Amino acid sequence: MNKKIMNFTLTLLLIFTITGHVLSYQAEVTDISGDKYFPEVKKLIAGAKESITIAMFIIVYGNIKIRTGNGKTK
Repeated sequence: MNKKIMNFTLTLLLIFTITGHVLSYQAEVTDISGDKYFPEVKKLIAGAKESITIAMFIIVYGNIKIRTGNGKTK
């Protein structure tokens, strides 16, 4: 392997390794899928003292239609 390519590859690997650790943080994750989502989020917001980070993921396999909050189908 060419020395320049090897140095470049190692530099990129080092940069991605360092930034991955610097930009990441530990978080508590709870499965609140389906009908459990809204009541749990409502409870967390009502009891919040400072701030809450809420993330919602939709995972779709195959050709499945998803109904969004505004009634449209994707």
